[in-house]
Amino acid sequence: MQIPGIQTGPDVSALAKRNGPLTAGAAKPAAAKAATPAATPASAAMRQILAQYDVTNISPSDLSTMVQKLQQSGAVSPQDAKELGAMRVDLDQAGVAPDQSINLVDFYRQRVQEAQDKFDGDPGAVQQQQLQSSQQRLQWAEKFAAGHAHPEDIGLCTTA
Repeated sequence: MQIPGIQTGPDVSALAKRNGPLTAGAAKPAAAKAATPAATPASAAMRQILAQYDVTNISPSDLSTMVQKLQQSGAVSPQDAKELGAMRVDLDQAGVAPDQSINLVDFYRQRVQEAQDKFDGDPGAVQQQQLQSSQQRLQWAEKFAAGHAHPEDIGLCTTA
């Protein structure tokens, strides 16, 4: 899973704790400035869209709208949009009403934990796929939450 314009790697919250808050106007180390790539149109679109949606307080309807905007802007590929659309299916299957707000990060953390608890030991192929799907969706939710909290950092390399 690759999100255009978002650097993969260490947990963003761990980086924020280690490096301090990343806010507009905050001084960044010279090495980070030198290693920062120019923002792409896809990262600019993602920045603008994620600034509008807080996945720690989002309804399934708003999630669908966000995913549609991300795909239409070219910020995510059609394949990634399909995977993100599966998040809406997960919410529907969990009984979350279309206009009910939910913390998507907590939802997937709980799903991952439940899958790990349930399949502790030697899970079969189906169980392993379910766990991996939940882990991937948790990664998306965490990256979207980080993008919403710090939209100015989308497309920037914060690990330099």
